[in-house]
Amino acid sequence: MTTDLLIRLTMLLFGIIILGTLACVPLYKWNISKLLHSSLFIKIMWWIPIFIIIMAIAYGGLVPAIIITTGVIALGTREFMRQKAWSLAVPRIYYALFVIWMLHLLLWFLVLPSQLAVTGFIAVCSISIFSDVCAFFLGNYAGKHKLPKWLNNHKSWEGVAGQLIGAIIGGLIVIHYLSVPVSPLAIGIIGIASAIGDLANSAAKRVLSIKDWGTTIPGHGGIMDRLSSLSLSLAVVFWIIHLTSSL
Repeated sequence: MTTDLLIRLTMLLFGIIILGTLACVPLYKWNISKLLHSSLFIKIMWWIPIFIIIMAIAYGGLVPAIIITTGVIALGTREFMRQKAWSLAVPRIYYALFVIWMLHLLLWFLVLPSQLAVTGFIAVCSISIFSDVCAFFLGNYAGKHKLPKWLNNHKSWEGVAGQLIGAIIGGLIVIHYLSVPVSPLAIGIIGIASAIGDLANSAAKRVLSIKDWGTTIPGHGGIMDRLSSLSLSLAVVFWIIHLTSSL
């Protein structure tokens, strides 16, 4: 990965943090002090260590990917067992799928050509993150049509639409600002995969009547909460690249 791309990614991160913080102020009735002392602000600031982990994988390739994948699966298993979810089919299926999706991170750096693996990984992470962020804001500011109760009636269809819109925005930024070529098909699939991953996570938690799998990542919830969208996106896009040799 070039130094120029790293600089662009770092500037993009802090741009998201600044704009995201400003966009959250109305949620706290314009009380900036209250926002800065909230769990939401902690959530925003946690994008910095998450960014560092993503860069460590992009720069280091297979070795950090193995370490991170092992750690994520171990933490996810810990969360899953603490919720005593093994006896219930839906959470058990989701946990198994999550592990399979995460293992695809290793395939990115074992199977794909090195340069394509790096740029593709950065593109998928960026687009999926924009998808999640847009879903959050559309859900909070425009969410009127709630999802079915068996999924999560605290979330809305507007939030789901936000995942798709966010993927498009993220895709355009990846193409025009980061100069990483991404096909419209891949962008659409990342948005759909992000939404499906998030909904699968919600359905599993609904069966358990829990809000989050845990508190592994302050403000974000458990490790399976934070990575539900990204893990499925990585798995699906890996197969697209592997079968077509292009992103």
